[in-house]
Amino acid sequence: MRAKILVTWRDNRKHFDFKLPTVRNDFCEITRTITLEADPTGVWEDGHWGYITANGKKVRVYHSEFDVRPEDATWQIWG
Repeated sequence: MRAKILVTWRDNRKHFDFKLPTVRNDFCEITRTITLEADPTGVWEDGHWGYITANGKKVRVYHSEFDVRPEDATWQIWG
């Protein structure tokens, strides 16, 4: 599933090696393919957690919007 992901300056540094344009606004939005998985914390129902691949590493992403389809939500990087 393809969806928008909000990437902060810190996430850009940690996961993308400063390859994304986060300098001016401290964030940017990218569109990536997200693979859905079960919630590791057991709090959210399925469809709120997933992962993307950045520089060959698995990066967990989540969204906390209710009554929104996962592909329409804005996702964030976890950790």
